[in-house]
Parts: sequence; structure tokens; C-alpha cells
Amino acid sequence: MKRRKLLLGSGSAFAATAFIGTGAFSRVESQRSVTVEVEEDEDAYLGLAPSDSEHGDNFAEIDDNGHLEIDIGEIDDEDDNTGSGVNSNSITWFDCVFTITNQGKDEANVYVEEEDNFVEEEGDEGTIDFYTDEASGSQGDDGIDSIVGSDNEITLPVGDSECIGIRVNSEEENSDDIDGDVTIVADSEDAGDEENNNT
Repeated sequence: MKRRKLLLGSGSAFAATAFIGTGAFSRVESQRSVTVEVEEDEDAYLGLAPSDSEHGDNFAEIDDNGHLEIDIGEIDDEDDNTGSGVNSNSITWFDCVFTITNQGKDEANVYVEEEDNFVEEEGDEGTIDFYTDEASGSQGDDGIDSIVGSDNEITLPVGDSECIGIRVNSEEENSDDIDGDVTIVADSEDAGDEENNNT
């Protein structure tokens, strides 16, 4: 009986010592400064900007909020040559409309999130597709690679850019304007890993 009391007493003393030795606590509140700089799309970690091309000049711009905006609509130029949109019941490709640049500190996997009217798999007509490479010349779909959906992600090393084109399929029964938002996802798998010194 005494032995049990002694063991219990020793255990309690050890536990208390261990608690004190490790600096354990019930509650701590510490205020620290956190600064997050919000940049326009061109200067952010995931850089989005109109491409330095005819299609970039005509159809992409940075809006008043600093966001990339795509408008494949009416074109005005000095020679009064104007267009108002794509042909109905046709497929139209616009190579290299905007660029995506990895301005972070780690390699990133980038893709466009799927929406109802986007191309979802190879051979799917869809309404809108976002792609790399070129459809110009006689290549059409044979010359492009879709980046819609995580299965079609592209890998961008730090500092690298990719020029993105837009493919529009305007079916005869769907002659309405196409309007909506696009979500571009950049997944940097190693960011924050202690072994990469990115904590």
C-alpha cells in the first residue's frame, strides 16, 4: 500500500516537473504583424497579362481593377476596319491572347477550371477552350493542347511564361453572346515545405 502511494507520488512529481520544464501553457495570445500586398494581375505571383501579339492587343486588357479582361468583340482601328464578333455556326481560334507567368518561388501546375460550356475532354466540341501552342496555318485542333481541367495542367517553372489561346465554338443553335468568368488555378505542390526553405 505504501509502495503504491510512493509510485503515485513519484509519478505526479515527474509529471509536474515535465510540464514546467517544457514551458507548457493553457493559453497564449500574441499579436504579430502580417502584411499581404495585393497586386494587379500583371505583377502578382501568378502573372496574368495581355500577350504582346495582335490578338493580345485586340482582345485582352487590364481593367480598372487591375484584372485581366478578355473581350472578343468589336474591333476599332485607324483604318475603320471593324469586326463585331465570331461567325455563327463556326469554330474560331485565337492564338496567344494572354500570358500566364509564374512569378512565385516554386514550380506551379496551371490549368483552367472546368465550367459547363468549356471543353472537358479531347474531342469534345464544347463552347470555349483555352489552349497552348498554335492553331494557325492548317493545324486547327491538331496544333493545340487544351489546358481546361486538372488533367490538362501545364507545368510552369519559376520565371517561365505560357501564351494562352482561346477557341470558340459557336454552334448554329447557340448564337447568343458568351459571357462569364474564368478561374485559372495554379497549384504549387512544394510551396511551404520546410525542406525547400519556403515556410
